[in-house]
Amino acid sequence: MGISATPRRSSVWRLTLGLSALTAAMLVVTMLLLYQLLVGAQQREIDRRLNDEAQELAELAEQLSPQRFADQLVIKLKESTVLFAWQGPDGMIGPFSLLPPNVPKLPNTAAVPVLDPRQKQLLLFTSGLVDTRHGPVMVAVSTQQLSRLNQQFVQTAAVASGATLLLTLALGYLFARRQLRRLRQFNQLAERVEQGQLDARLPFRTDGDEFDQLARHFNRVLDNMTASLDTVQGISDNIAHDLRTPLTRLRLGLEQRLDADPSLGQELEQLDTILATFEAMLALTRLEKGQRQVERQPVDLAALAEDVVEMMQPSAELHDQTLQIEGAMNRALEGDRNLLFQALFNLVDNAIKYAGPGATITLSADGNGITVADNGPGVSPAERDKLTQRLYRGDTSRQQPGLGLGLAMVRAICHAHGGTIRIESNHPGLRITLGLPSGEPARL
Repeated sequence: MGISATPRRSSVWRLTLGLSALTAAMLVVTMLLLYQLLVGAQQREIDRRLNDEAQELAELAEQLSPQRFADQLVIKLKESTVLFAWQGPDGMIGPFSLLPPNVPKLPNTAAVPVLDPRQKQLLLFTSGLVDTRHGPVMVAVSTQQLSRLNQQFVQTAAVASGATLLLTLALGYLFARRQLRRLRQFNQLAERVEQGQLDARLPFRTDGDEFDQLARHFNRVLDNMTASLDTVQGISDNIAHDLRTPLTRLRLGLEQRLDADPSLGQELEQLDTILATFEAMLALTRLEKGQRQVERQPVDLAALAEDVVEMMQPSAELHDQTLQIEGAMNRALEGDRNLLFQALFNLVDNAIKYAGPGATITLSADGNGITVADNGPGVSPAERDKLTQRLYRGDTSRQQPGLGLGLAMVRAICHAHGGTIRIESNHPGLRITLGLPSGEPARL
């Protein structure tokens, strides 16, 4: 129960992953655009250089004889990084024995591999043919620098993208943990209020963010709800307190007339039930308001459970039920023994009343708390949350004697000890666990 402590399973974390994916997509698009701009600029520079060289060669061919044109090509090969290949009158000029096939005429170009004798590796050149008066000349510009630039760009882009994504995920994870920590406060508050701790409140800053505003609204709603409940509870307690004295006097008067009129016995029983209800409501109010002092001391849980079983055994046998202690009741416990006895007594009494004939009722204790369970018909999930309300009695329980305050008193006793009450199905039956704080073992 409660919100998950793992940020990866939260909606905030999923939002972080979504933003990371969006960031990754934007990075990819940006890198592609930059890559296209970079490659386009380099390619345009290569095309410009090829066209300039082609224009210069065409002009030289118009002005020079074939021999002098060949001499100029040899000079340009030595002084320029541009490669030239031409079938001259005295043979091939350039790094090829023959002109490479499938080289288009400028402005169209093609990639031509050229062996570098010094590095002993093939280098790629962008080449094209230019028609001159002395025949076609191949002009080629090295693209090695462009390839190296592309490689560096890809490596840099990969590192930058990876670092950005990791940073985004790390910041998102920290953000998710921070937001989840605040969301858990709301969830824990709801659980405490559900357990009946209506004094629970959320911390907030007056100049804070939306979570602080939400916490302030939560606290205001709880204040209003608590005030309303206190008003209703105060009215009922005042009625009970004001009526207790005249009803007690009425009972004394009826008791004095009982010998003369024995039929008044039934009225006395009904009056006793009313007075018991008033007493239970006032005792419950004192406990909930902290007006009843809780004397904390080590409690022998095994002896406490045995006392409850011993007292309730005749009632269980009367209903043909089995009442037993399961396992060792050696859990360390500290609290008010009288109140804890009353809580266990109420749970066992409730189980005997509603578990039905032939049921088995067990008391047990473990690290989770003290449990009273039965294998009777149980209670529907919708009705379980109402069992600890004041004066609540389900449709099936109205045929049984009771005030509807037993489990409300159990819950108040638990909260007075800083514990919780958990009501769940026993498959079949009902299982109620008192989650009480552990204490030092009782000294025997």
